[in-house]
Amino acid sequence: MRLLNVKTFELEEFHADIPPYATLSHQWGSISEEVRFESLQAAAPEIHSFVQNGIATDQVNGISKIAGCCRQAKKHKVAYVWVDTCCIDKKSSTELSEAINSMFNWYAESKVCFAYLADVRSTPDSSDFHDQVQRSRWFTRGWTLQELLAPSEVIFCNRDWITIGNKRYLKNDIQIATNIAADYLEDFRKASVATKMSWASKRQTSRVEDRAYSLFGIFGVSIYLEYGERDKAFQRLQLLLVEKAGDESIFAWTSQQDFSGLLAPSPECFQHSADIISIYKGNRPRKPSRVVQDTLQFYVPKPWLKQDAMAIALYNKFKKNLEVTMNCWRPTSSGMQAIKIIFRKNNGNWQRVNCRKLDLASKVPRNKLLGVEDNTVALSLEL
Repeated sequence: MRLLNVKTFELEEFHADIPPYATLSHQWGSISEEVRFESLQAAAPEIHSFVQNGIATDQVNGISKIAGCCRQAKKHKVAYVWVDTCCIDKKSSTELSEAINSMFNWYAESKVCFAYLADVRSTPDSSDFHDQVQRSRWFTRGWTLQELLAPSEVIFCNRDWITIGNKRYLKNDIQIATNIAADYLEDFRKASVATKMSWASKRQTSRVEDRAYSLFGIFGVSIYLEYGERDKAFQRLQLLLVEKAGDESIFAWTSQQDFSGLLAPSPECFQHSADIISIYKGNRPRKPSRVVQDTLQFYVPKPWLKQDAMAIALYNKFKKNLEVTMNCWRPTSSGMQAIKIIFRKNNGNWQRVNCRKLDLASKVPRNKLLGVEDNTVALSLEL
């Protein structure tokens, strides 16, 4: 891990005994505006000047952001900072992959994270302060989600590097801007997979793959990077979560398609899933799903009392739809109701249908044996 010394403005590398450090969370400007790993040495004198003499209020670029972060770190008696633009050699694919898979932990282990809202000019005593904060583009970027959730201490600064509050002080503004409930700002890990996905559903990244890669730390997974795979990155993330998390709320999504596989085409499909929960007294154990070639095997109760292959074959041939009650729930005025997904056979594989809405089960089947192989059958679902 490389850290920038706030006195010498030189990078120092640490593998163990990492000193206390601060992190910067910000919106990237154009490539030419940012100070990269290879251009830091040339920019160091100007960074030093800004740290010593102050930053021009009309200037927002890579140099001013690094200088502002260093000034804030010195105020908090922190000797090092980590800034994603200049502390990673992005020309090295190996280093970039390691950094992306480690980034969540780097933010989590920092003493403080400074979130720089370059489009907020007001202060807490301004009449338009809350409106400006809630409309900040910082809350719309994909990577800033983990930068909000991972650190225990996030201090927000406006365009002029004036401190305007922390996560606790701004929790109401953050909830309005992100749809993240205040409780989850304190401990996001108790949220369901669907809820976490909903937080990312309206965020944007410069590269399609980063919509998945920016979620690695939030879900506690590590995957090799393959820029150029585009939407396949989000599919790979979901497959890993299906096999690892055992949280069926990952299937609680909607889209404008009439037919689909079991996995969501994109994070946008979780926009309306923020209230889905996965831990409830009504949950029944289910045998874990698994990936077989290009299909996902998902286990459901055998549909006939007769436990023989002929009965299942007849069911597969003549039954039009199969309704499956999931182990995830939505609160309603009538209490908790389980999510229901409808499947239909198509060319030998089952597809999800009625994707435009999440159906609710009127009652939960009493079958308690979803985890017992003799009482289940695997549906081969298209990915």
